[in-house]
Amino acid sequence: MLSYLSIRNLAIIDRLELELYPGLTAVTGETGAGKSMLLSALTMLLGGAVSRDSVRTGEDSLSLEGIWDNGSGTLPFSSLLDGEPVPGEVIVRRNVSLTEGSRRDRLLVADRLASRTALQELAGDLVNISSQHEYIGLMKKAEHLRILDRYAGHASLLERMDGLAARHESLRRELADLVEQAERREARMSELSARVDELSAAEVKAGEEEELLGRISRLAHAADIANALGQAVDLLYEGERDVVSTLTLVERVLAGVTRFEPAVSPGIDRLASARVEIEDIVSQLRRQAGGSEVDPAQLDHLQERLALVQKLKRRYGVERADELPLLLDEARAELSRLEDVDVHVERLRSEAETARKAMNDCAARLHEARARVARKLEKALQETLGLLEMKKARFSVPVVFDETRVGRQGGDDVEFLFSANTGEEPRALRKVASGGELSRVLLALKAVLAEAYPVPTYVFDEIDSGIGGKTALAVGRLLSRLARSHQVICITHTAQLAAFADHHYVVTKEERGGKTHARLARLARPEERVREVARMLSGLDDSPTALSHAAELIEAARGDA
Repeated sequence: MLSYLSIRNLAIIDRLELELYPGLTAVTGETGAGKSMLLSALTMLLGGAVSRDSVRTGEDSLSLEGIWDNGSGTLPFSSLLDGEPVPGEVIVRRNVSLTEGSRRDRLLVADRLASRTALQELAGDLVNISSQHEYIGLMKKAEHLRILDRYAGHASLLERMDGLAARHESLRRELADLVEQAERREARMSELSARVDELSAAEVKAGEEEELLGRISRLAHAADIANALGQAVDLLYEGERDVVSTLTLVERVLAGVTRFEPAVSPGIDRLASARVEIEDIVSQLRRQAGGSEVDPAQLDHLQERLALVQKLKRRYGVERADELPLLLDEARAELSRLEDVDVHVERLRSEAETARKAMNDCAARLHEARARVARKLEKALQETLGLLEMKKARFSVPVVFDETRVGRQGGDDVEFLFSANTGEEPRALRKVASGGELSRVLLALKAVLAEAYPVPTYVFDEIDSGIGGKTALAVGRLLSRLARSHQVICITHTAQLAAFADHHYVVTKEERGGKTHARLARLARPEERVREVARMLSGLDDSPTALSHAAELIEAARGDA
């Protein structure tokens, strides 16, 4: 239950606090005083959109706060709090700051940040709001199926229907793609076969392009390489003053003085080691020189191979030759799949048909359930409309099944039919109901659904639109009955309805400091209520006749509730 609502800087409201209680609460006041701002504030608090025009002129922020009495933790706030139950009071706060060029919107639930989207998803389980927008929604045929399903409460059957239909849709799409693929198969298989043949014949290996480039470079410079190797061998071993001969001579010179200077011996050993190492290098250079002869035929062969590899790269749009073997594997795999496409098509056709039968079976069960519940809803609405001074009204909920249109919501076509007068066949509600009749039908639906769809708080914004007199009393009586099991908040202009209130608030506005201010006051004393109801009856709050009539109306409502 909503126990407290605080509003700061919303339209003409600068500061307003509202204590709320169980039972029926009426909010009244002159037109334009700001009554509907309470409804707007509650909608925004629960994640609704906030525009710059919503913020009070001259201010740059809007603050809203609500407190829900969560008792033992049955309200769905835990879904916003990592599954933790929240017994007792739950505070929801929203602050929207709109400064020059920036916007900050912060929403807190039990002092934890929450997203607007997440709060909007559970708002319908906290507060059920009936406004002019919902009257318009009731005129939409698509809403009627949703209302029937809500009354039926067969969520598990609807979830199964949705899952089966989604599976069938997925298989149909996959089958259509595969059939289209099969139609293009011949051309694609021809293309893939040519690719496999070409790439298989080429036998390109990983790293081959880099190896070819290296070998070609060496062959192209074979003469230079041979010349360099020859010069190196000559300088190190075969020349007139080659390095090896020089090192040998140095060893001999130093050996002649070792008996006078023993410290020279290690140097001689190192020179000998260097000479051996150089002789080994010379042997390696001679072998390399022997294999560096120019071979024009081999060079031509390597260049042709490189040209083929680079041609394949360009043809198949790859940057590296190493990708060509992968491309070959992919082509072989796709070719294999295409060769088996007929088998896959038949398999998918079988699966899609099985899914269609399961979906249609579920849709048939859903239709039967809806048809049963529709009769129950018709009876309950008929009785409730009778309480609203519409005893001659007829309300029909036909459920028409069409197997060809089965989808995620089943295969049913549902539209509410209504007749207000004897002898008139029920016709589409959207075509025949007047404003007052539509208000009562909506209220009747709310009252009936309240038993099957428990929401702690109901808010009605001018549910009395288009009605008055005895009918208004009947509406007040029904709201009073609904308030025995739910918290009901009603924004109204009708005295007959306000007379049934357990709690009564009046919204007024005043001009102060060149600005308009909305004010809210609870009418705690009986005489205050009588005066407000008298104003609503006659426009005069001090007329003895109006005051007497108001007192009589409140007393009658008290005895009738």
